[in-house]
Amino acid sequence: MKNMNKIDIYMITHKSVDYIPNGITPLFVGDGTNEDSYIRDNIGDNISNKNKNYCELTALYWMWKNSNADILGLCHYRRFFGKNEKDILGSHSEKIIKLLKKNDMIVSTKWITLKTVYDIYKRDHYASDLDEIENIIKEKYADYLDVYKHVMNGHYTYQCNMFICKKDILDSYCEWLFSILFELENRIDINNRNDYQKRVYGFISERLLTVWILKNKLNVHEYPLYLTEINRYYNIKKIIKKEIIKFVLLVGGQK
Repeated sequence: MKNMNKIDIYMITHKSVDYIPNGITPLFVGDGTNEDSYIRDNIGDNISNKNKNYCELTALYWMWKNSNADILGLCHYRRFFGKNEKDILGSHSEKIIKLLKKNDMIVSTKWITLKTVYDIYKRDHYASDLDEIENIIKEKYADYLDVYKHVMNGHYTYQCNMFICKKDILDSYCEWLFSILFELENRIDINNRNDYQKRVYGFISERLLTVWILKNKLNVHEYPLYLTEINRYYNIKKIIKKEIIKFVLLVGGQK
């Protein structure tokens, strides 16, 4: 496969972090204090000022417009592609090259729900946003409409806005995605929403990624996520449990 020499996997963060796996490059988003001098998403062609509403998408936009890597990946400071800490997919990983020889994109494992994607969104956010997205797709990308409805009435999505793929695929996705989100921004008023619900464009994009993948018939490889806070918590529990067992055995042996 050609043009797969340079790999950049960016870890999106809004603060200093203690844990940065090998082969992962921090990308700082938002207007916080960048004490560790990470690369920021406010240089070059950017939409960094939209971070409070677009979340990690301001980083994705920066990657789209400013990176010259052959393969790009997006993960979070608390979430990485990996079965465990030793398996995290970074820029040095030969596994990425191997997986992308047979697949178009590496994504997170499907998030499967009992309720439909639309009903889950309606429960947690503003359903009117999805209704307006449907209108925009009908106007701008009518050939996507059936797939959009299929995903909304379905029971799974690829969550977290996390993926790894070749740059040309990322370019195509971003061209489509941001044209829809920028139009949505012109049509809805979020001024009276709380800070959480103002992150609407990040929430919407988690659903749109699945639409784009299905419409373009991409071959995807689902990879588990290593969640640092959860996994470290359970690792600590395992260590404590082992020490308790050792102590019980030791005490029992002394009787």
